[in-house]
Amino acid sequence: MGRKNEPQFLLERIARDRIHTNRFWREKCFDLDLLDLINVVAELDQVGGLYGATAKASPFLCLLLRLLQLQPSEEIVQVYIEQRPFKYLRALGLVWWRLTQPSVK
Repeated sequence: MGRKNEPQFLLERIARDRIHTNRFWREKCFDLDLLDLINVVAELDQVGGLYGATAKASPFLCLLLRLLQLQPSEEIVQVYIEQRPFKYLRALGLVWWRLTQPSVK
């Protein structure tokens, strides 16, 4: 599969580099599967991107990259989005959907 077909490359290289050097990524995200990802997202308390003077990656952004790497089916992400009690899981699913799915014309 070429780079253009890899969803993880939807995030800019600098963002991916910051994520890969992030402690949260190394300790919690590196080997997550789709089921374990739900448990880690349930612990989140905010949505974020890169922040601070050193452009540190937020846990949400780390989990987004992992979800992009896992390449879940649309049906799995729809289940994530339908989970009303888990707002950060829904937000993660919605961001994934917006990045990976074609726009409606």
